[in-house]
Amino acid sequence: MIEKIAAHLADFTPRLQSNTRALYQYCPIPVINYPQLENELFCNIYYLKHLCDTLRFPDWPIKDPVKLLKDTLEAWKKEVEKKPPTMSIDDAYEVLNLPKGQGQHEESKIRKAYFRLAQKYHPDKNPEGRDMFEKVNKAYEFLCTKSAKVIDGPDPENIILILKTQSILFNRHKEELKPYKYAGYPMLIKTITIETSDDLLFSKESPLLPAATELAFHTVNCSALNAEELRRENGIEVLQEAFNRCVAVLTRSSKPDDMSVQNIPRVASLGVECVSSFALDYWLQTHLFQAGVLWYLLGYLFNYDYTLEESGIQKSEDSNHQEVANSLAKLSLLALSRLGGYLSEEQATPENPMIRKSLAGMLTPYIARKLAVVSPTELPKAFAASLLDYIGSQAQYLHTLMAITQTGKVESNQHGDRLRRVEMALEALRNVIKHNPGSECECIGHFKLIFSLLRVHGAGQVQQLALEVVNIVTSNQECVNNIAEAMVLANLLALLHSLPSSRQLVLETLYALTSSTKIIKEAMAKGALIYLLDMFCNSTHPQVRAQTAELFAKMTADKLVGPKVRITLMKFLPGVFMDAMRDNPEAAVHIFEGTHENPELIWNDKSRERVSTTVREMMLEHFKLQRDNPDTNWKGETLETITTATVCLFSAQPQLADQVPPLGHLHKIIQAMNHKNNAIPKSAIRVMHILSDNELCVRAMASLETISPLMNGMKKRSDIVGVACEALNRMFQKEQNDLVAQALKADLVPYLLKLLEGIGLENLESPSATKAQIVKTLKSMSRSLQYGEQVNEILTRSSVWSAFKDQKHDLFISETQTAGYLTGPGVAGYLTAGTTSSVMPNVPPPVDNEVGDVS
Repeated sequence: MIEKIAAHLADFTPRLQSNTRALYQYCPIPVINYPQLENELFCNIYYLKHLCDTLRFPDWPIKDPVKLLKDTLEAWKKEVEKKPPTMSIDDAYEVLNLPKGQGQHEESKIRKAYFRLAQKYHPDKNPEGRDMFEKVNKAYEFLCTKSAKVIDGPDPENIILILKTQSILFNRHKEELKPYKYAGYPMLIKTITIETSDDLLFSKESPLLPAATELAFHTVNCSALNAEELRRENGIEVLQEAFNRCVAVLTRSSKPDDMSVQNIPRVASLGVECVSSFALDYWLQTHLFQAGVLWYLLGYLFNYDYTLEESGIQKSEDSNHQEVANSLAKLSLLALSRLGGYLSEEQATPENPMIRKSLAGMLTPYIARKLAVVSPTELPKAFAASLLDYIGSQAQYLHTLMAITQTGKVESNQHGDRLRRVEMALEALRNVIKHNPGSECECIGHFKLIFSLLRVHGAGQVQQLALEVVNIVTSNQECVNNIAEAMVLANLLALLHSLPSSRQLVLETLYALTSSTKIIKEAMAKGALIYLLDMFCNSTHPQVRAQTAELFAKMTADKLVGPKVRITLMKFLPGVFMDAMRDNPEAAVHIFEGTHENPELIWNDKSRERVSTTVREMMLEHFKLQRDNPDTNWKGETLETITTATVCLFSAQPQLADQVPPLGHLHKIIQAMNHKNNAIPKSAIRVMHILSDNELCVRAMASLETISPLMNGMKKRSDIVGVACEALNRMFQKEQNDLVAQALKADLVPYLLKLLEGIGLENLESPSATKAQIVKTLKSMSRSLQYGEQVNEILTRSSVWSAFKDQKHDLFISETQTAGYLTGPGVAGYLTAGTTSSVMPNVPPPVDNEVGDVS
């Protein structure tokens, strides 16, 4: 469109840039056309070509089917009545004074001729040239639009689209269109009549007969009133004549794509349905039998292919010939059952001894009796439902039995028999679901029951069979969604530790389940990452470790929860492992087992051992809690996230720290440093560190018992001693003598001097930075006006203090803090791990003649 407008304005745009007072000589722009939509038929709000493309757009929503049907009938009427254009190309050239007989002129040449004549005959300049101006305008529009290329009369392609659109409407919107009598029968019957009498019917590029007859079927199938209307219009005779014309050309060499063959499978299905309907009367059954209908119906049965049903692939009768054969076989089976009178209740028909005797002779009596089953596909579903009911009745008994039996072994023969029955029921359920696709849907609503059997510790076979059932149903997306709703993943995760023989199957099941974002989110909460990390770090089975890495890669690829999974994993492993898991799971295992010291990764035996040990301890602790209470969430990741959020909040909004003492939170934070869980004192010290910058918080700390709990936290978590000492240094710098008094009372100075000797810092990779913070803390205490002398007296008696007191240690202190469970630059991470602070200084740089203290 932009190009057309630019071409129409011609040189006015550059002229306007050179002369802003230039005037545009008005000339109307012709209709703008889009070449891509040139041959498209637009009706209502739809391009019919796309609406009728049921392969690409199988369920295109139609908001108002009645309105679209009316508009389609109107478009059909216009298309049928379409006449050739009133103006020819030569006539248009003559009006524009262009030479004729020289072929098609270029569009630029036509446009120049139009501009010249339009300006000459424009009514504003030439009042007497209005008629000529209209002729010029009409000729230009004709040449610039598709009217010059339009065919003489109706377009068969457009009529086919109109017929298909109506078929789609009557097929998808039966209920909405049922009250309306179809108004298109006169045109439809005329179309079928013309097509049937056409000698070139089977050689046409765009035959209308298939689309027209299909529309006739859908209209009649929608409403019985339409069938009556078709009869009144003599439509049945016309259809009979068309049918005879097509049947006459059928031979053994006919191909499925031939026009006369296209609807034969559908005709056969409808014929079989008619046989089923006629079976309501004994004499009709007998006449059909005497006519040889059994031979035709039995032949269709042998075309059935059960492997298509078991494949689980999406299939359609429009694109899959075997699906058509399978559908026809099922309809034939139902027709045979009704002809012999085998069925009961709604499908009941009169019993016919002759047909029963013939079927028993041809199919054997055993198979003939099986015709009494309405739909063989319903049997597995009913059986699966019965098995689930039985298992549900025994579930509570199993849990009670295992809770009472301390050894986990069933001694009583009675209990042993009952347990074996449950195992048999689970095995039967597994086999039914495995060999009968679709029956897994019966498990929907029962997953809390099935997953509860995974917790029957001591009955390994029950757990194994229940796991196999869960593994099979994960191929069905509806089942996966129902598992996500049931919130039962904790029972499956616990098997990674409690049932070592089934770890590969558990990982395979988890891989299928993690196609749901909701399940990944639940897995995060229930501790899936700590279980899987234990598999990756400590398992002795290479395949299990590779499967775990592959599962990690899938979880991190999730758009919503994946980034959170990656961040949590990076608290244990360097980010390079996640990249390796994504590209090659086996390579990630090799990297973990190797030793690497390069700019990308520092990884050695010591760091590997520390990660493996820490992960195993955390997994065992979480497993014990979750075994007693499956609803227990994994606290590690939540505590770390909340702590980091708290620290970031007070860093971004320091004034909020003023509210901590009045609200009573400070006392709780101090008490948390005495907690038995080692992760909690670390979080409390990190929060104390950020609060130590606030004057009001330090005053409140001086009035509480602060130093002794802080020392306890430092003793529990030696890796956080540096952060704690920096917090103490900030406190003491604010001249709170009460805090120094608490420190002297708690023997903080001897404890810090002991740390300076290296006792208690053995596990730190780089203790120099921690010692630097200790020195700064001791120096701050020694400056106390009230207690400084006592501190200096203790320091003087120390043999280690003389090596630290006369030098500054700022170069050992880094602004980088590595957040995570396994902190420290050399443990498990990049050389650039952590978040580097780059805060601009708030004081001007020193002048050149000033000399800093470099002692």
